[in-house]
Amino acid sequence: MNETAKVAEHWALQPRARLLFSYAAAVTTILFALGVIANVLLAIYGTIPIPKTLFLNISGALLGILGACAAIWLWVGMCWYWVQLDHSTRRSKILWFLALLLTNWVGATAYYFLVYRRAERP
Repeated sequence: MNETAKVAEHWALQPRARLLFSYAAAVTTILFALGVIANVLLAIYGTIPIPKTLFLNISGALLGILGACAAIWLWVGMCWYWVQLDHSTRRSKILWFLALLLTNWVGATAYYFLVYRRAERP
């Protein structure tokens, strides 16, 4: 089997994995934005002015669980893609390694949008 066929069959490039990566990137991006908004509100008001209801508590818990699963999936997938399939320059790979290692899911989200999505598909 030649190298192009091996790359084309890699699990990280399969349509289902690509779709799940896109969903995970969307969820982590939304959660990151919500986290920034919450921190700004906290800095301005000293609290987050949201009523505490059972519905919001349950919704927040479910969103947190979904976000954690999405972040782990995206981080593992982007790390795996970086190791196995990224053919960037050595300097670029070192910078992305540091980003993935030090910023975890935020770096994985950036890597998804800046490297993985833009990569040429076989």
